[in-house]
Amino acid sequence: MNEKLADRGPTLLRRLGLSPLGVAALALLAVPRVIAHDLGLVDPGLNLVLVFAPPLVWLVVVLARRVGRRSCCAGSRA
Repeated sequence: MNEKLADRGPTLLRRLGLSPLGVAALALLAVPRVIAHDLGLVDPGLNLVLVFAPPLVWLVVVLARRVGRRSCCAGSRA
């Protein structure tokens, strides 16, 4: 059974493009906003930062992963 799980790791990594830890870290970026907003701890200005910062980080990560993948494959095509 452990061999089956070990074999799934690289496949999952290939499908997601990130490690499961990286995906979890990106998902956890939204947690501070949820907690702070629900408890009423933030003003509207800081709430805007907490709303828009996680998607911006996600975009940066996606674009960085995409650029890295293209640069490694462009040399192998020629």
